[in-house]
Amino acid sequence: MKDIVCRAIDGKDEAVRAAYIESVCLDTAWSEAQISDLPNYAVYIGAFSDGSMCGIASVYLIAGEAEIMNIAVLPEYRRNGVGDALMHTVFSIAREKGCTAATLEVADGNVGAIALYEKHNFVVSGRRKGFYKGVDALNMEKTL
Repeated sequence: MKDIVCRAIDGKDEAVRAAYIESVCLDTAWSEAQISDLPNYAVYIGAFSDGSMCGIASVYLIAGEAEIMNIAVLPEYRRNGVGDALMHTVFSIAREKGCTAATLEVADGNVGAIALYEKHNFVVSGRRKGFYKGVDALNMEKTL
């Protein structure tokens, strides 16, 4: 696989592609309109391989904390460093904006995502019973 480049998405075409990636990968995908009209405290990142968007990450940067909202990688690009590249980019942007912690929620049983987060030193800090259509959500956090 070619090098992965991560950056903030730019323009309607990239928002459409990002919404597509979310719809393929996530049960509760953001629409192109939601992605295009983010609040000023949000950052939406695309991961690109050979010029094609193959993954996304969205993060809210509020009160010194980076709350990771969504991370998604198209199935054919998984386990090739795309998730790692997205995580590193999120952390870099968060630190630049003065964040000292990162948090997220993940469905208990989402083995691939949990492994990615643990690889990046997230630890479970809580649990929301039945949050995802009857499946518990794990709250995870890390210091930046």
